[in-house]
Amino acid sequence: DDIHELLSLPGTPCYLAGGTDMFIQFREGLRPDFVIDLNGIAELANISIVGNALTIGSGMRHSEGARHELVDQHIPGFTSAWSLFGNTRVQGMGTLGGNLMARRERYEGPILASALEAELAFLGPDGDITVRMEDIWENRLPEGALLTHVSVPIAGRPQLSYYRTLRPIFTLAAVLQDAPTGGFRGRAVMGFEWDRPVIFELDLGGIS
Repeated sequence: DDIHELLSLPGTPCYLAGGTDMFIQFREGLRPDFVIDLNGIAELANISIVGNALTIGSGMRHSEGARHELVDQHIPGFTSAWSLFGNTRVQGMGTLGGNLMARRERYEGPILASALEAELAFLGPDGDITVRMEDIWENRLPEGALLTHVSVPIAGRPQLSYYRTLRPIFTLAAVLQDAPTGGFRGRAVMGFEWDRPVIFELDLGGIS
């Protein structure tokens, strides 16, 4: 209820959780009308299984998510990739939501979210909204919408591989999972330092 009240306030808010990217954005010209501190909202920092999805709260810190048992159990390779986000300070303070909403091409969260076909759930002034990462790049959100959690489908038993040896020139995330009609399907996402990630659907129809 408190969040709904805050979302109804006039003006443009800025949400604070980890804060590792916020001051960079201030230097780049971000001028919100007010800042909302999310650190006391426990439900934004949970990981659970909801239906056929691994649901990760937007306030989950990288260091905690990168060693969470549910993540490791349901998406092999995700915890090892998540552990590579940033340096020690960023790992300890940064959040998944902040990494995604920073909209920075070189950040690793958008690459992995795209590869895993994640859905991003927001709470807006007019209710709940669910979008994909491409909608974030295009700013297809109501002003002031708050990212509450990220849902990754797990019915296909996804397995993630992440290659970043050539970072920042490019990074590569690839996901292999069961296809609904049998066999396998795959998706690869290439990330770059100065351009948005590029998605490739992999033709694995002949593999069984």
